[in-house]
Amino acid sequence: LLMTGMAFASDNLKYGRPDDDVRVIDREGYALGYKAAWKTARWVMYRLTDDEVLTQVARRSEAFAPDPEIADGPQLEDYRGSGYDRGHLAPAADMKWSRRAMTECFYLSNMVPQDRGNNAGIWNEIENTVRGFACVEGSVFVVTGPITPDPPVLSIGKGRVAVPTELWKVVYDETPPEKMIGFIVPNRNVKGKPRDFACSVADVERRTGLEFFKKLPADKQALKRTFDASDWDWSKSQKRRGGVSAGRRDGGGT
Repeated sequence: LLMTGMAFASDNLKYGRPDDDVRVIDREGYALGYKAAWKTARWVMYRLTDDEVLTQVARRSEAFAPDPEIADGPQLEDYRGSGYDRGHLAPAADMKWSRRAMTECFYLSNMVPQDRGNNAGIWNEIENTVRGFACVEGSVFVVTGPITPDPPVLSIGKGRVAVPTELWKVVYDETPPEKMIGFIVPNRNVKGKPRDFACSVADVERRTGLEFFKKLPADKQALKRTFDASDWDWSKSQKRRGGVSAGRRDGGGT
């Protein structure tokens, strides 16, 4: 295990790494576990608060760039002409609260080759839904990544960046009554609404071989096993509810 990068946001790894067999880079807005064999992250994770969703310090940069900390990582040329989007794992719209976080979320290590219809369609809807969760609940913890055959079946570019077959996301609502939910979506242009792809966090663990939120006590680990879609607000509303903010992490707005 190699951990690099300054720990600007000490809460990114608060609940433990989903696995230890990857290179971990902890940044201001997110931490990622980079899998060299795939040339993509295996997971990214971060806390997202209502303040962060609603604070506009940085606009979407579009400045895609190789990760300066990964010498043999994915390059811009790998995606050119591939037919795939550079699909964010930690989305840019979750990083508006900090210019540095916005810049770092455009590193190619935070991307996977993503079907364009998926990226603009159901995946965008799920990302908007999760921002709505953060605003309604005040604070959620988010982990996202690809499901990729090992070894990969399909790759793009000279760097052989692995194309995932599916994408997943898990969300832990940290505010009482605490709850968890997961999503698994095929990496293609599928129809439906976010709740159609909802599942338990335990389902995502089974599909990925990862273990989420290891540092939570046993009673909260039980939240992984079940979910009730009716417990969540699916409106995507990004307005603060109740007038109580969970607060922004240290370093926000730099």
